Amino acid sequence: MKKGFYRTSQIVGAAVFALALSAQVSHADTEASELSVAATVVASCALGTSPVAFGDVDMTTGQPVNATGSLLITCTPDLAWYAEPDAGEGEGATIESPLMTREGGGATLLYNLYTDAAHTNPWDVGYTNENANGSAITGTGTGSQQTVTVYGRIPSGQAVAPSGAYADTITVTLHW
Repeated sequence: MKKGFYRTSQIVGAAVFALALSAQVSHADTEASELSVAATVVASCALGTSPVAFGDVDMTTGQPVNATGSLLITCTPDLAWYAEPDAGEGEGATIESPLMTREGGGATLLYNLYTDAAHTNPWDVGYTNENANGSAITGTGTGSQQTVTVYGRIPSGQAVAPSGAYADTITVTLHW
């Protein structure tokens, strides 16, 4: 009996091994295909600002008053851009002579915006990618926010303005 038991065990063992081997080797039919993934990154920019706030101004000193503000520009990488101001909302303002108007009207205060800290390059309109007629604020996108300083000055030599709160709002247009 022992001899037959071992012989049966060997046959059963061989059968189990053969079955296991065939289960590993055989598999269902398969098919493969490629999945395409695509996107188009569009050229775009976002613009924010922080104000040019002159604070309290003493017109009797005969000295100019300076302040700074900034443009906060985020553009897609490698995208050329330029920013230009309009004349603002001050009564009688032009791009060359922006004016803050006293709250309630009746008086104005001349100021200028510049692209440099020395106040020698007025920030104005007329700039295009093909022709730099104005003193433009330009740049190239990095994908991150870029902060560009705008330099403001209330020049000396103008008539002493009546006391009160003066303000102006300019519209900045970002081109790309």
